Amino acid sequence: MTTLLEVESLTVEIGRVRAVSDVTFALERGERVGLIGESGSGKSMTALALIGLLPDEARATGRVSFDGRDVLRLPERDRCRLRGNRIGMIFQEPMTALNPTMRVGRQVAEVLELHGRSAGVHELLARVEFRDPERIAHSYPHQLSGGQRQRILCAIATACSPALVLADEPTTALDVTVQAQVLALLRRLVAEEDAALLLISHDLAVVAGVCDRLLVMFQGELVEQGPAREVLASPRHPYTQGLLATATALDGAPRGSVLPTISDFLEVA
Repeated sequence: MTTLLEVESLTVEIGRVRAVSDVTFALERGERVGLIGESGSGKSMTALALIGLLPDEARATGRVSFDGRDVLRLPERDRCRLRGNRIGMIFQEPMTALNPTMRVGRQVAEVLELHGRSAGVHELLARVEFRDPERIAHSYPHQLSGGQRQRILCAIATACSPALVLADEPTTALDVTVQAQVLALLRRLVAEEDAALLLISHDLAVVAGVCDRLLVMFQGELVEQGPAREVLASPRHPYTQGLLATATALDGAPRGSVLPTISDFLEVA
């Protein structure tokens, strides 16, 4: 494998708040990497920095090299050519990521037109396992279920055969059955394109079933990284230990027992 994405000392500041601090990691072509941590740990802010979609008041420093080009230093017009084309993004909440006033077929078509691709909308919708792509294309987001909307986002993110897919909590608010379907679809789509995947989640079961390697984020910093099996079986950092312990604490816990918290592990450290 060859390196597709190199992130060196990425720092994101919003006013006086440092949301991401000195983050360094790399992704190989075709690799599936999970970025895990609790809400507010800086996962989504890291992903937005990678594609230049930070809020206006945020400032990113460091280096984000994608295919040998530093995304942070590219003109905005060049970043626009990357987004949706070479880098696909599945945003966290499909109901807000999709335009409620536009039919979903029109929204899928937009990314194709913007990047000069010839694939058909109905073809893409069939690729994400819609049996009736014509009806789906004619629908508005509110007429679709959560799982269907998430599949629309998958279609948009992979429409141009990207080299990298960023998936930010792609199974949020989905029931277990639909969650499994979306994850299976995502695995198939990135495998077909031999694309790298950065899967952002606080759900350890999700990343364990999809990812080869894990990055653990806490208070804006990467505190641990390594092969998924090793990190989950023998976590080294107290935060990772606490994250795993609290995630599994409900399994078989006696009624009324005191459950562990992540802070318990950090205090020991």
